[in-house]
Amino acid sequence: MIINMASLPSAAAYYTQIKSKWASDYPSSEDIESIWGFYNECGYDDPQSTLKSMLDPITPLKKKRILDYGCDKGLMLDFFCKALDADTKGYGVDINDEAIKTAKRRFPRFSFQVGDGLTIPYDDKYFDVVLVMATMKHVRYEDRDAIYAEINRVADHAL
Repeated sequence: MIINMASLPSAAAYYTQIKSKWASDYPSSEDIESIWGFYNECGYDDPQSTLKSMLDPITPLKKKRILDYGCDKGLMLDFFCKALDADTKGYGVDINDEAIKTAKRRFPRFSFQVGDGLTIPYDDKYFDVVLVMATMKHVRYEDRDAIYAEINRVADHAL
């Protein structure tokens, strides 16, 4: 099957359109235990240790700033910030307005922003690390290279 690329919506139009669907249709976790349950179902016996170990090669952080791209309600950002130095500043970006409202209410010590799904509103190399947890599966294939470039633009490391 040949896809006529001209018939596809632009990336900006697509992510604008999907925002309302995202807020109403996507099941979002209310607590960290449900996230651990999901990882257990995927075969991880101890997801907390596995995820913490991903940070080992890049710690200690120099800038003490991490970004969760596709942060949802901020649960994983909170987990990673707790696993790091107490001075670590957490930032989150998500396309879902309602999830960001919840994240801001639950974790006022972090900075959260609604994003457009295409750009990350921070300066070059602003973060030590950008976390991308179960987000890329929601990004259109034709947009992935641009998103990877954007993540690499703002981060020293990406996980």
